[in-house]
Amino acid sequence: MKNLIITMLLLSAFNCFGKWTNIPLNKIVERSQIIVIGKLINVKTESKNKVDYGEGFISVQTVLKGKLDNKKKLKLIWSHPQGLSNRIDHANKTKLGIWLLQIQKDGTVRADYPRRYLPIDKRKEIEDLIKKEKQ
Repeated sequence: MKNLIITMLLLSAFNCFGKWTNIPLNKIVERSQIIVIGKLINVKTESKNKVDYGEGFISVQTVLKGKLDNKKKLKLIWSHPQGLSNRIDHANKTKLGIWLLQIQKDGTVRADYPRRYLPIDKRKEIEDLIKKEKQ
């Protein structure tokens, strides 16, 4: 019970004062295992035990970094405790965009930082960062 109370206090403090650390875009590109241009489809969300869960499929148009092994869709998952003010929720990101992803052991992908989904007009900037990374 004591640990639960401490955890709840820490989550409350994070919710009130928490901010995302500003990670430079070049570092996000470097840490992304796969970067694709695609559109999120078939989104499903649910809440369970005070946690919001979401999943959908990124319909891949183009791979900018990494390999897909003939897949045309990537399963994207996300989750976060309810009540956090600075949370990641991809349910509204159904327009064509750039996804900077991390691959999980089970083959799903995650984009757990605000700038891991970017508008399509950032394509040249991302491609330039990928080129610099290869040098």
